[in-house]
Amino acid sequence: MLRLQTILLLVALPLITNNTKAQNDSARNHLMIVPSYATFNALKIDYEVNIKNNHWIQLSPQYYFGKAEFFGNDHSDYKFLNLTGFGLDINHKVYICPGKWLKPGTYLSYGVAASYLTLQYINKQDVMQQTQTKSFYKIGGDLIIGFDFAIPRFPMIFGPYAGLGYRFSFTEDADIKNHFTKNYFDFAYSGNLFVFGFKMGVRF
Repeated sequence: MLRLQTILLLVALPLITNNTKAQNDSARNHLMIVPSYATFNALKIDYEVNIKNNHWIQLSPQYYFGKAEFFGNDHSDYKFLNLTGFGLDINHKVYICPGKWLKPGTYLSYGVAASYLTLQYINKQDVMQQTQTKSFYKIGGDLIIGFDFAIPRFPMIFGPYAGLGYRFSFTEDADIKNHFTKNYFDFAYSGNLFVFGFKMGVRF
């Protein structure tokens, strides 16, 4: 609940301040969050800066700091505890069809992604049932198309996105390799994936 309140405060803050620069239609910065990451007890922030005309650079740090949420059904022998770590996506974003009224419009973005995660869990088949702590890395890339809605002279920006990506996970730990890398919902999954979501934030 506290995380949701923080997100809402981040979005609402510009609405209760008289920041005329933030309301300028020639905004060169976007600061957004991806609310769906809260489902995984994580936070993703998108910071975008305009580098030339319709070209932008996206920097997207992610922070994982809570209970490990697993949405598959293949690991009944495990009790998942915490998933912590961080990641960073770097993308080139291009507005391929700028909006006429609901600016900025349709965009295409592509780039690389990397993360380092630590998973805590208990193997129920283990007689001692001790807490295991395992770490792994993930690298890959995404190709995304989306649409940004931004009403002229209003500081908010929001919109959906979808695309395709690839992730490769690697670790020296045999347990991670053997049990958490093959299923689409696995924490250390390697392979193709479908990327989608919704972003919202401010422009200035």
